Amino acid sequence: MTTLTPMPTRTDLDHATPGQPAGLTRSRPRHSHHRWWQEAGRPAWSVPARVGIAMLTLFLYTWNLGSGGMANSFYAAAVKSGTISWKALFFGSIDPGNFITVDKPPASLWVMELSR
Repeated sequence: MTTLTPMPTRTDLDHATPGQPAGLTRSRPRHSHHRWWQEAGRPAWSVPARVGIAMLTLFLYTWNLGSGGMANSFYAAAVKSGTISWKALFFGSIDPGNFITVDKPPASLWVMELSR
């Protein structure tokens, strides 16, 4: 049969002596050389490498972004009509009269419509 010992209290941990068992001594995490963004066991160059890859990706995605012009005239017409009419903005209509709607949810066009 196993004997249960009471859990140490905070004051017991504060006044632990070197002769006490390991469970009753106060264990404080040692300060490591790792920062909060680094994981233990990973090389130090991995963080700058990840930042560099993210910056390169951002640059390549935005390079020559305006070369496509309006890209898709179907959705570009819906964005243009959304800038003219509030009703077309909320329903995603191609025409300001709100007769024909696009096949996407209107919220997908709102960022483009509000930025114009």
